[in-house]
Amino acid sequence: MTINNKNINNVFYIFATAHLIFWTLIPSLTNHNLPLDTIEALAWGSNLDWGFNKHPPMSAFFAEIFFQIFGPQDWAYYLLSQIFSLF
Repeated sequence: MTINNKNINNVFYIFATAHLIFWTLIPSLTNHNLPLDTIEALAWGSNLDWGFNKHPPMSAFFAEIFFQIFGPQDWAYYLLSQIFSLF
């Protein structure tokens, strides 16, 4: 049985897309609140500094960008976390 690289790539992209959709949709439907780390990043994003005691400023920066684009929609932050998980 010969495995074709194109088929492997297709399977990977289907898996990655399904993973992104599943792990964005399910938590946004079942969780009542965002995780505390996400809320913390949103709070830091409202007053961006060069760094924080616990984390570099990039998590707060991207959370603030998504807040400016999508507003207080929980699904957007689950999508952001899955984008970072996939890449």
